[in-house]
Amino acid sequence: MRSHHLLDDQVRAAQEKATSPEGRRSVTIRPSPDLDCDPTNLNDADQRWTSLIEREVDWLAGLPLSSREYPLAFSNNPMDHAEYVWPSTTSTIQPNHGLYALKTTDKANVVLLEVESRLCELISYLSTVKHSDSSAALEDRLYHEIYRVNREKEIQWSQQRGRAIHGKIVVNTGMCRRIRLFKAYN
Repeated sequence: MRSHHLLDDQVRAAQEKATSPEGRRSVTIRPSPDLDCDPTNLNDADQRWTSLIEREVDWLAGLPLSSREYPLAFSNNPMDHAEYVWPSTTSTIQPNHGLYALKTTDKANVVLLEVESRLCELISYLSTVKHSDSSAALEDRLYHEIYRVNREKEIQWSQQRGRAIHGKIVVNTGMCRRIRLFKAYN
């Protein structure tokens, strides 16, 4: 129970910090080292760690990765490079590197960078525990969330390249236009 309360406190503090004006800094959520279980053994302790990680992934999955008003800021200019190419599986677990790396100092990138970093850290952690059905399912879930991070980068990269491709700048404002369709009668 104590470990659940500790994680709840960490998650709540991170949520409050992420939504505050001071939330520009990196927020890292880790299970407390004084938990009374060894995460490398496959037993009750493993189930508790898996449960804690699943709850954390639930929380991370609920975070918006970017803002419609403030596009992601890439280290490399998307208009100077080709279209987005999906990274290999081994590359996806290396946070914020390569051609599509984001500027670490830009406030628009904070949440995505933190989520990506934490997901990669959790995947790395899972490689240290004994394999089980629950750890395999959790690993699949973590890779699904890494896919979501890369999909957001791909969308933003493509939008920012829109000017180079079509001579126009594409900005997703999140606003929908209502289009009325008229039926022509003879």
